[in-house]
Amino acid sequence: MEEKDLDLTCGLTDDELIERFKESIRVDNEFRTILGLPIAKFDPDSNKAYLEYPNGKKEYVDDPHRAFKTDDYSLTVDKSGDKDSLKHILMNELLRCFLESRRGYAFVADNSRVNLDSKLFYISLVLYNIQLRCFVLISIRTTRCTEEDYSLMNSCVRYFDERRKRDCENPTMGITICCYGGKTTVRYVISDSEKPFASSDQGSVLFSVEELKALVDVIRLHNRK
Repeated sequence: MEEKDLDLTCGLTDDELIERFKESIRVDNEFRTILGLPIAKFDPDSNKAYLEYPNGKKEYVDDPHRAFKTDDYSLTVDKSGDKDSLKHILMNELLRCFLESRRGYAFVADNSRVNLDSKLFYISLVLYNIQLRCFVLISIRTTRCTEEDYSLMNSCVRYFDERRKRDCENPTMGITICCYGGKTTVRYVISDSEKPFASSDQGSVLFSVEELKALVDVIRLHNRK
């Protein structure tokens, strides 16, 4: 890696990036162990990937991607406490879609609490896009959305830019998904920033409004009671 390219990785060398990657895998494995979930491993002797369960059982898989599926992500229950609520179902399914899209999305948090002017606001999903080097905030609403809801997302985006974003990262993006009365609306927002954010990768990385609407409609149809 040339010195001029270091700004693309926040000034980290290849060795530092590798160590950070190893540490992220270690933390993720600890998290999965606590939850009683299997850990994906690779057997060099058989040249196959396998899932190792907490009881020691090993399940070999022909497709290596299956060992890293995200179907078993278990998100925090929303404030209603109903795991079967439409909002919770949308959170789980949209998270799976983002992570399995191979567009560089990584899971950061769910139901993330933000204190805005002494008022608490919960962000449904917080993701990070490695290719675009920016946080992506997703607010899922199952009630009628108002301009105040969209304004709150603007405030959350500014909050992340001021307190979480590093100088070498791009401005935070926000997505508000409103699913109410049989209609789905999606609105993107990006913070005002002096740093321009124009990337040729955006078109292939970001989900379009039409794609997100279609995903939500399919999830709703599939889980209709």
